[in-house]
Amino acid sequence: MFAEGSPELDLAEEMEAMARSAELTYLKTHHYPQKLDQMDAAKRVYRNPFTGQLDKTVIQTAGFGKKTQNDDGGMRKKLYDTAVSGARWPNEPKRHAGEISCYSAVIHTKKGDINTFYVRGFDRDSKPLVGHDSVFTHAIVLENNKVKPIAKAQLPFKNKSTTRPRFAWIIDESALPNPIWVRFGGAILLTFLAFATGIASVNINSNTANALLKIVMAICTVLTIVCLASDFLP
Repeated sequence: MFAEGSPELDLAEEMEAMARSAELTYLKTHHYPQKLDQMDAAKRVYRNPFTGQLDKTVIQTAGFGKKTQNDDGGMRKKLYDTAVSGARWPNEPKRHAGEISCYSAVIHTKKGDINTFYVRGFDRDSKPLVGHDSVFTHAIVLENNKVKPIAKAQLPFKNKSTTRPRFAWIIDESALPNPIWVRFGGAILLTFLAFATGIASVNINSNTANALLKIVMAICTVLTIVCLASDFLP
């Protein structure tokens, strides 16, 4: 999570602008820019949100495959995986904070060329910006004038600690004298209610009321167990 106006969000906006500029180049030339002078002049440089200085967009180019091959040979997936994993491109220059790195690649096949363009940004530690899940980086993938959606995170059934959704709680600690109440408040209330109804059922002579109180006590006990189990179990 980043605060409004943070340099990370500013960098993400610059990345979006670079991607739009690359799309405009594709509409005009039917291929993505392979050097800076093929991009919109306003997007050849940008203000680095971490340094406050003007910075140049970095564009690497590459060509793969042959016009005689039937398919892409798995190159599209390989390039995509490299982009969203934050791995380095071949011969990628040294990364720096606030950098916007673009990779323009053409994959030749018998059915035609596959034009791809990748935009990535690097944070204050010169590491790829993290995307919607820690497994993926914030990358923009363009392919033949279409934005390719980033794959959603898969449920980690193997070698992972949990398959449950993860939540972030933002709480003012000064307003919470006892943080245990926040985590176990529901279980505590249900336990108290189960105890109270159990005591009441012993002191009431009416069979009907006694039975109802015991049912309420049983329900509260089950709900207490469920609350505690949902908190500890994966």
